[in-house]
Parts: sequence; C-alpha cells; structure tokens
Amino acid sequence: MDNLRIGLSLVDGSLFPYEVENGKELITALYGDDTGAPPRSLTIEAKSDDGQTVRISVGFDESPQAHVIVEVSENWEKCRDCDNGTIYVASVPDGKQSTRRCDTCNGIGRVKKPG
Repeated sequence: MDNLRIGLSLVDGSLFPYEVENGKELITALYGDDTGAPPRSLTIEAKSDDGQTVRISVGFDESPQAHVIVEVSENWEKCRDCDNGTIYVASVPDGKQSTRRCDTCNGIGRVKKPG
C-alpha cells in the first residue's frame, strides 16, 4: 500500500517488512476469506495519553491507499435532522473541523445549535 507501512521490529534492531498491494490483500491475509458476511474495511485506532486519536481505515478493495484520520480533540453534538442522535465532531491539526454522520438517522452531519 502506498501510505501504509507494516513491519515487525526484530531484536537486532532491523525491521521485517510486511508488504501488501491493497486493502483486500491485507484483510484476507489477516482474517482469511471465510468471515461470513464480506468485510467492508479494517479499522485500526490508537489513543494517546493526552486524548489524541489516530484512526487508520483500510477498505476491502483494490485501492493502494489507506484512509488516515488524526483527531486532536473530540466532541459529540446533537443532530439537527433527528434531534435524537449525536454527531461526532473532531478538531483536526490544521484547525478545521471534521464531522461524521449521525449515529441514529445517518444524517450528513448538521449539528444542532444550542438554545
């Protein structure tokens, strides 16, 4: 994959690389091809002690790119579409905001203003 490097650190200090062409190859190598329902993606998430989150999503497809999200702070806000669900809003390092779909109605991420 173009933007994902996987390797095993050895005791002699070297790195044993594991190279794959795309997400489909990686997911099949890790989980096989008998998972029941076909997978959509593999998600790897790590959170630092200070709350920063790195999420890597590898699609089960032939794309050579992994999707990478670095979230610095996180908030959950009310959805304006259904008034029940919540939307994840993250501030990313460049100062912009990134939103996700509502967890209830799958709305496109319009946040209800307080008041």
